[in-house]
Amino acid sequence: MWLMMATVIHETQRVKLPYRQMERRRLVNLNKLIKDSNAICKSELRMNRRIFNILCEMVTNIGGLNGTRYTLLEEIVAMFLYTLAHQFKNRTVGSYFY
Repeated sequence: MWLMMATVIHETQRVKLPYRQMERRRLVNLNKLIKDSNAICKSELRMNRRIFNILCEMVTNIGGLNGTRYTLLEEIVAMFLYTLAHQFKNRTVGSYFY
């Protein structure tokens, strides 16, 4: 019984990855979402890739938002649009983009 409980606890805990590996996974997820296919971008973010790039430029030029040390501007905008498109909470979106 203890072994089963330990197995369940181990499977539910999030494994802390090294920063480089975590960054690589985030970039792969972001590329899959934005740059691979127009259909995926439309279904997940509700806009095509060209409009998404225009929006990122507008956010930078007009709004003055820039990417941070750990998060790209495209990832910030994609997280915002994903939240609006699917009506998820920040915690859910954070785990999707983790």
